[in-house]
Amino acid sequence: MHLWTEYEGNVLAGYPILRLLRSEGRSAFFSTTTPDDQPALLRLTESHFDESELVGRWRKISAVTHPNLQAIKHCGQITFDGVPLACCLLEPIDASLADVLRDRPLTLDETKEVAEAVAGALASLHATELIHEHLDASNVYAHGEVVKLRSDCARECIGDFEADTPESHDALRKRDVRDLGLLLLRCLALEWQGPASMKLPSPMDRIVPNALNGTITAQGVVDILNNLKPAPIAKPVTVAAAVANEQPSNTVKPQPASQSAANSPDAVLGALANREVSAKTAASEPRRTQPSATKSDDPFDVGLGSLRNEPRYQAGTESAASAMWKRMRPLMPRPISRKAYAISGSLAALFAVVLWVTFHNSEPTPSETHAAVVAQAPVEAQPQPAQPAATNTPAPSATTSLLTSTAQAGWRVIAYTYNHEQQAQAKAMQLQQKYMGLQPQVFSPTGHAPYFVALGGPLDSSSAFALRNRARQSGLPRDTYARNF
Repeated sequence: MHLWTEYEGNVLAGYPILRLLRSEGRSAFFSTTTPDDQPALLRLTESHFDESELVGRWRKISAVTHPNLQAIKHCGQITFDGVPLACCLLEPIDASLADVLRDRPLTLDETKEVAEAVAGALASLHATELIHEHLDASNVYAHGEVVKLRSDCARECIGDFEADTPESHDALRKRDVRDLGLLLLRCLALEWQGPASMKLPSPMDRIVPNALNGTITAQGVVDILNNLKPAPIAKPVTVAAAVANEQPSNTVKPQPASQSAANSPDAVLGALANREVSAKTAASEPRRTQPSATKSDDPFDVGLGSLRNEPRYQAGTESAASAMWKRMRPLMPRPISRKAYAISGSLAALFAVVLWVTFHNSEPTPSETHAAVVAQAPVEAQPQPAQPAATNTPAPSATTSLLTSTAQAGWRVIAYTYNHEQQAQAKAMQLQQKYMGLQPQVFSPTGHAPYFVALGGPLDSSSAFALRNRARQSGLPRDTYARNF
């Protein structure tokens, strides 16, 4: 087994391994480039006799095309220094929704955009008998100006063991939609406390409760959001445009009486005369100042008019997605004024003067130093008492380590893999709070990296595979595996 950093600088399956971005269990994600010098994301997964299953799953996902689903461009099996690997080439990502939500919640318009993108991608997966099972903010990305849902973690909609029934498939899809509802609440910085006490803005008041209760599908969420969009207004056809588009013909088409009267010479001359009178009246009246802002007639306007009137968000300059992700970026720090520099410089100079006066007054004179040496001489001449022998009792540790002290042979269930012990310890502590019954601990068969987050202790093969299945059902990664060490 190699460290993931050892893969950097190599070329696998024709793709250069540039930099390790993150590790996830027995998988790692690297930045790479395609043969036409386009950036991409390469996932490498160590095979445990399931590489064919992984590649087959990725190929099914790659057949699903949706603008908001992260595309899988290539997948296959390779070998690096004798280690079999399954590789998957993905679209690159620019930002994560989880990073944005750590700084601030989203506005209502931004949340609707995320809901439409994620629900659309989720509906396309459900329509092809696939489920996601990992829908949270860390798996929602921005690629350019488009919101993308991570795709490589999806799988077939198949129940566990004997529970593979149509009812279990429906329950798995409802779990995905419930995760979508929780994600929308997190975008608005809210927590679910029941429909009675929850007051959500429209249209989230119709989407979130039904998503959490299992009474709406992902396609239903898309339909609600599409119904809120205004219908396109047909552009009226002027008489001049109609005449310009009319093809010459030798036959005269009959016209209704009202239309013929409106197009008669007398009617046209009368309209021109009324237009001249209106122009003279408007020129004689004083000009009125237009109001700076008007109240929107949009029933879903929640007071974000200032954002709509900003020049960078005007129609034709940037798309809504581009404006959303630009507003998600952290604000630039304000420059420090000259007055602040002057005040800080004065305080620093005053502090230096105080320190100089303090140390200058505390320095002893030569006579005082000599007297201090003479006074200390007899004390130093006295024999020192024998020091007690140092004991070999180790000091108690401040924290209890989760690293197993013995590498006892046996089957172990591995959920995560890390290159640093501190990261593995933190993950094991986190899992202990949520999955105490699984007994998560850090295991290293060699005493150094890699460090595994294992479940339970050394087991026999049947017990290990049973624990692996129970861990997957409890919500741990689907690629949690059992291995004989």
